[in-house]
Amino acid sequence: MKIALLSGALKNAGDYLITKRCKEILEYGFDQPDIKTYIRNKPLGSDEVTEINQADCIVIGGGPCYKKDLYPQSLPLVGDLKDLTPRIFMLGCGWYGGTTSSKDVWSYKFSDTSRVLLNRVEKDSGVFGCRDYYAVKVLKGNGYDKSLMTGCPAWYDLEKIQKRLPDCKEIREIAVSDPADIRHYGDQSLELCKYLVTRFPDAGFHYFFHRGTKSDQYTSQNVVSMIEKISKQLKELGFQVHDISYGVEGFSLYDTCDLHIGHRVHAHIYNLSQRRRSILIEEDSRGAGVNEPLGLWGIKAYDKKRKARADIVSRAYGSVIDGITVNPYVVNDVAALLDYCEQDGYSIFNQAFSQMEFYFDNMKKYTDHMRSVLEG
Repeated sequence: MKIALLSGALKNAGDYLITKRCKEILEYGFDQPDIKTYIRNKPLGSDEVTEINQADCIVIGGGPCYKKDLYPQSLPLVGDLKDLTPRIFMLGCGWYGGTTSSKDVWSYKFSDTSRVLLNRVEKDSGVFGCRDYYAVKVLKGNGYDKSLMTGCPAWYDLEKIQKRLPDCKEIREIAVSDPADIRHYGDQSLELCKYLVTRFPDAGFHYFFHRGTKSDQYTSQNVVSMIEKISKQLKELGFQVHDISYGVEGFSLYDTCDLHIGHRVHAHIYNLSQRRRSILIEEDSRGAGVNEPLGLWGIKAYDKKRKARADIVSRAYGSVIDGITVNPYVVNDVAALLDYCEQDGYSIFNQAFSQMEFYFDNMKKYTDHMRSVLEG
């Protein structure tokens, strides 16, 4: 079985984790598949199209793919989808909305060109693979009724599906992950770090930048200036600072930690997949899409948003004025959740791990469905 896997991994460590776990799931679901990865964020070259057309199927793996500008803006692929001849499947893909309000979910509409790709996937696969229930709802609101909630491929370390937390251990090392939108939530993250240092005075502290600390084609110098300012204060607080961009290997640095708290969805996912305690501060629908089906508390980074998309901004004299009001009570929320977890014996996480195991069964159902379609 030859599989062409379309990956969104360019810089963000989380995208590399998705790609790695997608390959592992496909290797688990198929008998010794031949998987080749292609970058989906740019148009496919003629040689790539020739190679892909020799595959048995195309898999769009994870990421926020159920979006109004999916094709050809986010996934340029080819000018005419008829030029791609294998069946196309979407494995554990999600929706990206700035909030999870009913209005934002049910009023969300795909562009006509995006529907061309989604219609092709519907015809080829019969079922959309969804990483969360918001994706299921958005698809349904656009007339696509056949979907299966599998969780994100990154949820699953295949060797640890049945593992649970051992008896509560002392928290000696703490990891904090950076906000995706550091412009709005950088100061909030710093306040969280200051609180953690006072609550856990004997612990070691690590801070992770998933998209790096240097400017390049994916990160502006303005953002890097903020990162440098934050990094200086973190080091004064006693944090070790880690840049884990451009690969998946940096996630192993989390393995020395007993607790993760932070804004990065895939830091949260990775630590849960390793059966560690993790608390996510939700910047948008992606975080809520993880926490809600797993029964974990949701802590919002924002108080209010006037726009559904957090990355649509306007600037005046260098100031962001797009109407996001930062939640001033995040530290209170984190403190209350930590209190609850300590009283609960952290069983909330074992309940979440049981839910992850349940959704892994759905993931297996989806790969079984893929196999039956391709063999049928």
